[in-house]
Amino acid sequence: MSSNPTESATCRELILPALQAAGWHRDQILDEFKITDGRIIPMGERHRRDAPLRADYALEVNGVIVAVVEAKRAKRSVADGVGQAKVYAQLLDLPLAYASNGNVTVRIDMANGQEEFNASFPSPDEAWQHFVESKGLTDQTARAYSEPFNRELRLSNGKVKEPRYYQRTAIYRTIQKVLEDEKRLLVVMATGTGKSFLAMQLAWKLQRAEWAGERKPRILYLADRNILIDQPRNREFVPVFGENSIHKFAGEMKTGRDIYFGLYQNLGSGEEGWYRQYPEDYFDAIIVDECHRGSSTDDSTWREILEYFSPAAQIGLTATPVLN
Repeated sequence: MSSNPTESATCRELILPALQAAGWHRDQILDEFKITDGRIIPMGERHRRDAPLRADYALEVNGVIVAVVEAKRAKRSVADGVGQAKVYAQLLDLPLAYASNGNVTVRIDMANGQEEFNASFPSPDEAWQHFVESKGLTDQTARAYSEPFNRELRLSNGKVKEPRYYQRTAIYRTIQKVLEDEKRLLVVMATGTGKSFLAMQLAWKLQRAEWAGERKPRILYLADRNILIDQPRNREFVPVFGENSIHKFAGEMKTGRDIYFGLYQNLGSGEEGWYRQYPEDYFDAIIVDECHRGSSTDDSTWREILEYFSPAAQIGLTATPVLN
């Protein structure tokens, strides 16, 4: 190595060999892992994107990112990368991060708030065990984390539509809570950040978690406007699950489907509400889009339906939570 190596030379000649010596296969080490697309910067009537935020390396076990590595050239202080590594780990909701200049490596335990200088990189098994213990995962929730995201949907440029970093975190945390038998959950995400895409991925993972025993879980997607039903149904769910697995309520009862979409207005109310033709435990999960619109008020039809199907895990989606 030269007396003043570049960062890429440091990575190639020092950091990457150290990772491989710790047991990481090359396909588990993701180079230049993109975390964000870059900030949108207004420029008069136009705009441009800032550079994407990338981690030098993301370390993957069982299909799950478990740690990040921020690299600095050998002549720079390793301390210069610690702050960046922490930011990346925080954005990706990771319990482990590393900063290294090839000569010195710092281990940053985000879960316990500890930093260790002159550390070694962990083996994949060690990193996975730390991830599982830090998250409090059971065998079932660990398998749900490892279940790949659905990759059927495509962007306008033909590339696979992958979950963004905050969507990954929301999906993982929500799945974990549902599998831990928590019944009432609220997911708060800003308008336009992909709540219906998140809902599809939740349904996808729940179907593969053996959560409802030998059958697939039955999921009800509730909203109060047709566009909030038709758009996610046609855009996210039908391409993934198929038309025959989905039913949109239009005033009639139907069984034998996995995913149901309905306007709460179409489900009726009071003792005459035709949703009562279903057993109270028929649905395993209910996703309520724009749940702030009134589902929490004492006399709302939404509350009536949700109370009737109270055995189901109920997941509210909103951009504007009401805090009391």
